[in-house]
Amino acid sequence: MHVGIDGDVLRYELGAVAQKKESVFGKEFYIPWPNKQVQDLVDNRINQIVDRSGATDYTVYLSGGENFRINVATIVPYKGNRVSAKPYHWGTIGDHLRSAFGAIEIWGAEADDILSLHGRSNPDEYIIASRDKDVRIVPCFHYSWKCGESQPEIPVHRVEVLGEVYCTRSPSGGYSLKGNGLKFFYGQVLVGDSIDNYKGCKGCGPAKAAELLTSCTNETELYERTLGQYLRAYGPDDALWRLKENAQLAWMLDDATITEMPENKLYVSPNALWEPPTSISTVRE
Repeated sequence: MHVGIDGDVLRYELGAVAQKKESVFGKEFYIPWPNKQVQDLVDNRINQIVDRSGATDYTVYLSGGENFRINVATIVPYKGNRVSAKPYHWGTIGDHLRSAFGAIEIWGAEADDILSLHGRSNPDEYIIASRDKDVRIVPCFHYSWKCGESQPEIPVHRVEVLGEVYCTRSPSGGYSLKGNGLKFFYGQVLVGDSIDNYKGCKGCGPAKAAELLTSCTNETELYERTLGQYLRAYGPDDALWRLKENAQLAWMLDDATITEMPENKLYVSPNALWEPPTSISTVRE
């Protein structure tokens, strides 16, 4: 089994960990760890992922630039609400992943997209290792490592094509959409994503989305119920294009041309973006 590792998550997760808090004259400051200590942290995490996933080999991927979704987004800018600074050691971790683990940088798309392409093409032998919820729509094996006390390890498991969708409630009272496969994908199209900054369908939260989609038995039903919600919210003139834009932003690529570039980089160019299942010859069951 081969495990593809989402290095983007590590840059943020371990970058946030690799610092200590100190109080000086009543004010708190974050002091970055030394580079060697950060590199050891990365080494341990990669070794843990490979060991716990049971993989025989691995590849680490990082996102580079020129994301096609920037041009897809017209309602609001894709990821346009990200104003917080990257962790101090974001670059340190990326550099170490490249030099020590041969991390491949993805241009034109995101690291998630190359994981999706590999997972879809070889679902019986490929494991996607990530904590990012977006890539959980891909039907193959998945693994998520533990990240603090609130995010436990999710052992290697297989995501089926339809998957599942459900809603959880936090102690503070907020609702979150959870799941995987196509059901979770359509749930994201309904609910939107505040991190990637696409808005979803007006008036549809996690509880309503889960209620609408959980009983669906194929993609046609998932699409029709999602479109119905958009029609109620926006009317016949705006429903379809809004749904389509949000779906193209949420969808992990399944058809692309991959071109090798210098310096261990790949350019991923979509051959096709998501289209409604009724417009293609074979509906994904």
